[in-house]
Amino acid sequence: PFLEVKEHLGEQDPEAEPAFNPDAPLKHDDSGDLEFKRLEELNRDWDDHFNEEHRVSRAAMEEEGDRKLDAMANMPDRLGRAIEAHREPFRQLSKALPDVVTEASRHEGERYAWRLVDQGVPEETARRHAFQTGLVHGPNVIVVAERTGKPVPQVARAFFLVGEALFIDWLEGRLAELPAPSKWHRWAVQAVQDDLLLVRRLVAEKVLEETGDRPADEAVAAFLDSRSEAFDRLSRFMRGMALEDANDLAAMTVALRQVRTLAS
Repeated sequence: PFLEVKEHLGEQDPEAEPAFNPDAPLKHDDSGDLEFKRLEELNRDWDDHFNEEHRVSRAAMEEEGDRKLDAMANMPDRLGRAIEAHREPFRQLSKALPDVVTEASRHEGERYAWRLVDQGVPEETARRHAFQTGLVHGPNVIVVAERTGKPVPQVARAFFLVGEALFIDWLEGRLAELPAPSKWHRWAVQAVQDDLLLVRRLVAEKVLEETGDRPADEAVAAFLDSRSEAFDRLSRFMRGMALEDANDLAAMTVALRQVRTLAS
């Protein structure tokens, strides 16, 4: 067996310095010192490798930091241009809100505006304040108006009709009442709120694309008629949800998925 091992390994120079094995126990040389020389060489190799990696990573981070700083420096200009480009559509939407919201929202807004007037607020200011929550749909309304070529008031009317017909308004109201005991709950609620805004936009855009030049009220009615089976399922689901008083995040998520089927 010894000869087989020797033949396999070959002759080794007895004066050659054995390769360093980091797992082997440290040995004493003739002077009683530990093998610090080999350890120091290994440490230097590791330090060189680490420093090189750190240098490359630091250079990449600095480059990324410079890019973000440049982007932030240019952000006010881009934001200013975006605001200026959409100033007129937002003005149109703000002016049209009392006329394009649903009947229920209009009555509620009028009652709130008159309460403000009774407290001494000028009527014009009171009306603008009472309906300004509808501006939350402004960015989406403007995007759809640009894509479809429809006037902003017509697109906004479709948005509000879709929100009422597909129970999106009702879900948003229930969602606003949910407790948020932790940041995770708050983030989850915000995610569903964002999804409701998105699905409203998707359905409204599809309504306007599929129904040609019809007024918004006729367009929404025709859209729902063309999807009567899916709309009936959604209505039954929402009635069941209301009867069971299902008012938690899980129920809202399932309801959102039901609404999303109308956008497909």
